[in-house]
Amino acid sequence: MSKKYKVLVIAYRNVDEKILNKISRYSIKTIDSEDDMENVSTFCSRGFNMNDRICIYLGWFKDEAKKKINEGYEVSILELPSELSDNKVDAIEFLDAAYEDDLLVIGKVDV
Repeated sequence: MSKKYKVLVIAYRNVDEKILNKISRYSIKTIDSEDDMENVSTFCSRGFNMNDRICIYLGWFKDEAKKKINEGYEVSILELPSELSDNKVDAIEFLDAAYEDDLLVIGKVDV
C-alpha cells in the first residue's frame, strides 16, 4: 500500500513570522489550548475527510500535544503530500535543530 501523506506534529513558540508562514502552509490544524483539543472531537465521524483525519492524528499524539500546550507551545498538525514530503520533512527537522526548544517535532507518521 502506498503512503499518501507524511504527518508531522510540531510544537513551537518564539519563532519568527517567516517560520510561522512556512508552518501555516501545510498546517491542517493549529492548537493553542486544551479546550481547542477537546473541541476537535466535536467534528469527528467515521469518515476520512479533513476533520476526521485531524481527529485521528490528534488521537495518536494527544498526550504529547497536551503536554507541550501546557508548557506554553502552540501545536500544529502538518499533512504533507508524500511526493513533496522528503524535502519538507528535512527542512522541518533542520528547523527543529536550529530553533532548539522553540520548535520541536513531537510526532511523525506515514499514512
